Amino acid sequence: MEAIKKHGEQGLLTLLADQEGIEKISPEPDEVLEIKELEKHFSKEDIEYYYFARVVAQWNRLIDKPDFEEYLNRYLTRDGKNSGWTDFEFTIENMAKIHDKTHDHKFDSENYQCFYRDSAPNVNPVADYPFRDEHILNEILKYWKQGKSIFVVFGSGHAIVLEKALNTLLV
Repeated sequence: MEAIKKHGEQGLLTLLADQEGIEKISPEPDEVLEIKELEKHFSKEDIEYYYFARVVAQWNRLIDKPDFEEYLNRYLTRDGKNSGWTDFEFTIENMAKIHDKTHDHKFDSENYQCFYRDSAPNVNPVADYPFRDEHILNEILKYWKQGKSIFVVFGSGHAIVLEKALNTLLV
């Protein structure tokens, strides 16, 4: 139950796979490479705000919410390390400033709809950039060609894109 509370569908699948001794593979791209690719097309503010919004939306979906600052600071620290940016402030305060200058309402960590929307591919061009979906698709195809039995869990935005591509490529 704890795996589901903390990690949703992925937690459940990881738990079940572990119990059955089934190999698990994440098709996610390396975050350092992803950031380097995004930097070619987007500002640091846009990139980090996307990552921030994604994690704030994730925090809002948790049943037993940990402390907001502890939870977010863990991700902000990771993003600072992965980006290598020394000229960017990876703090909740800075992200709230970015939020406030790009929205018609003040930053509210519990405004799930705002952060869900801000991290959605149909709204946010950083989320919509194809690097991540292309990488995930290529990883799925690689394991499919190896004869692996594949079960994939992703959010609806990615599922829509990946389903179309997989149906086209695997038929």
